[in-house]
Amino acid sequence: MTDWVIINNADGEMQVGKDGLFFTMASTGLADTVHAVHWDGSTGEVENKDASTGDITSNATISSFSDYAFAETAWNTAYTTALNEAKQAAYDAAYAEAIANGDSEADAEAAGNAARDAVTSL
Repeated sequence: MTDWVIINNADGEMQVGKDGLFFTMASTGLADTVHAVHWDGSTGEVENKDASTGDITSNATISSFSDYAFAETAWNTAYTTALNEAKQAAYDAAYAEAIANGDSEADAEAAGNAARDAVTSL
């Protein structure tokens, strides 16, 4: 089962974590009275706060993560962006190394492509 954590940060940002991998993003869609959401795949809890003081006011059990699907979508977008950046960095490093070693342009591109294709997750 997938574990999700959403933490409402100050200044319109939230951290969203899936199985321990977190990204910081705009908190669009998250009520300012939510401090955090914990979801273990079948049950969860919302920690509510006073929006003006930040003090925790209550905890509520949830049986669905559907109200927080926006956070899952945002996390997936952030993950895809970070994965593509990692793939490009691998390509650039392998290409540059091949060129520095005196390889042909075609061989450098092949090395870059192989390095990029080897990156399959973060």
